[in-house]
Amino acid sequence: MRFLKLWAQTRILAFRAKAMPIRPLCSDHTPNQIDKLLDWVLDPPNEAGETQAHAQFHREMVDHYLKQATGREHLFVVQPLFYHDPTLHASLNSQGQCKLDETLALVRTLEWQVYGHTLAEQTSALGDNLLSFDNIQRVKTALAKLPAVSAVLVSTYNLSQSQRHVLEEEFGLPVLDRYHLILQIFHRHARTREAKLQVTLSEIPYLKRRLYQDMALENDNKHSKQRMGKLYFEKRVTAMKKREKQIHMALSKVKDQRAVLRRERTKQGRFPSVAVVGYTNSGKTSLIQALTGDNLEPKDKLFATLDVTVHQGQLPNLAPVLFVDTVGFISDIPTQLIASFASTLEDATLADLIIHVRDISHPDTVEQNSNVLKTLQSLDLPESLFRSMIVVGNKVDKVPSDQWLTLNNGGALIPISATQGLGLDFLLGRVQQGIMLATGRRYVRVRCRQGSEEYLWLHKFVTVSETQVDSNDFNYVILKVVMSQREMEQFKSRHRLAHQS
Repeated sequence: MRFLKLWAQTRILAFRAKAMPIRPLCSDHTPNQIDKLLDWVLDPPNEAGETQAHAQFHREMVDHYLKQATGREHLFVVQPLFYHDPTLHASLNSQGQCKLDETLALVRTLEWQVYGHTLAEQTSALGDNLLSFDNIQRVKTALAKLPAVSAVLVSTYNLSQSQRHVLEEEFGLPVLDRYHLILQIFHRHARTREAKLQVTLSEIPYLKRRLYQDMALENDNKHSKQRMGKLYFEKRVTAMKKREKQIHMALSKVKDQRAVLRRERTKQGRFPSVAVVGYTNSGKTSLIQALTGDNLEPKDKLFATLDVTVHQGQLPNLAPVLFVDTVGFISDIPTQLIASFASTLEDATLADLIIHVRDISHPDTVEQNSNVLKTLQSLDLPESLFRSMIVVGNKVDKVPSDQWLTLNNGGALIPISATQGLGLDFLLGRVQQGIMLATGRRYVRVRCRQGSEEYLWLHKFVTVSETQVDSNDFNYVILKVVMSQREMEQFKSRHRLAHQS
């Protein structure tokens, strides 16, 4: 009997092991192993048992709530504008138009069609209705003339269950919000395994919220024949929670892998990094392309970059530097979306220097600047990075020339044009100063024989920015090199050992 019991326990453990996720990876595992883990979490195989079932529930909810399978939407766009003080109405109206333009740009990024749009102005949100009676009637009148419209986009942060229900009853069409729209863009632009997992993670709070909203709606309609039942919702809520935990674990492995790479880079001391941040579509990728010469194919689309990409450039003193392209920021973005891309934005917090790219040709550039700074503050950016941050005003070529002198804000902003090459030499000089200061690098002159061990070591491990022949002895050269304190100590140690041997 004991033998049968032991055999049964062994079979149960074997079954559980088969269904368990891949064992946690140590930080010294290879990128290939990390990729396999991400693939496994993104699309669990059939033998993954419960994990595969959770992924299937997730896909079903994405199809149901995000309407992935329907393809291109035909939208009517409503941009709410709430003003509590009527005296501010005129100034807020221009802000509302900027928000509407941004919303339309988001829609164009998805290549969806907009059949009509309106700015819904009112003093405040009206609870469950969100929009005023007059605004609802105005939208309904417009929709009656546009039978091709398939959904209404109300560009606000995140609609509540009651707000969505009321508006869908009024309009007779599905109602989407800003969270939904941005998730669709993230799905479209995610390329790498990590980006896809981050998008998957960012949509789970939205799916859970919609699930809870439907559950509350069903509880209010207990006699409906279309009731799903309590078990239906409980299974999916549990699946989403477990799926969320699995993705967090997988992304933590990517974070560990990044930490290893950063430690190696720091240990070598050769590649300082510059994180390029800014509002979406401000020209970050265009700037990196102009500074490095890499063929990045910048796109005039919002959230064109979701993956962190690193590009090597060169400073005026010939020292190498890495420019890190990051995901763009945007107003009214749910905090869950920022949290999901924390590992991506971590590159900004751990860089040696930050370049903040502003589109100074945009009519809402001041508000965009404020949004980026608030987002950076939410990432617990070190105070030293804030103080040393270089702010550039991109697209100066689109600003009238008589306004150029007023753009630099007392030297706090560097006007540039990434596409026209204006101001880039001056910017690189400022980047060089910032990197030298942040990393403790300095210029050192070294006299040595050409072709000697010291000469070869310096050319291999540090940056030689100038070479001059010693006028007193033509067998020697004087090298002007850029060195960190660590490199200086290594050089002195090797130099002494070479003469002792």
